[in-house]
Amino acid sequence: MSPVDYYILDQPKELKPVIKKLRELILSASPFIEEKLVYKIPFFYGAKRIFYINSQNNWVDLGFCEGYLLGENKILQAKNREQVKTIRFFSVTEIDDNIVLPIIHEAILLDQLRHFR
Repeated sequence: MSPVDYYILDQPKELKPVIKKLRELILSASPFIEEKLVYKIPFFYGAKRIFYINSQNNWVDLGFCEGYLLGENKILQAKNREQVKTIRFFSVTEIDDNIVLPIIHEAILLDQLRHFR
């Protein structure tokens, strides 16, 4: 098992499906995404860090490391941060693939455009 698998095992029962679903969406979006446990949470890399998944109390944040570069989207929250934007999920039923996956694809594309020139 990978370090990320162990991270998921250590999370509260109600948050595991959320984390697993977000991980699945990220990894399905590109065969070139690598996952690593950094700062005790899963980060997902292309050329650089693109995403992270952070479990807190009763929610899970999907973080976009360079979220400030993403197009305007009501579900992306900056929360007084200049660079990172997040989407907060309290349950797996809140994850709409048709909304979240295009944002994931946009972040991957931006990573490729900025770092693979």
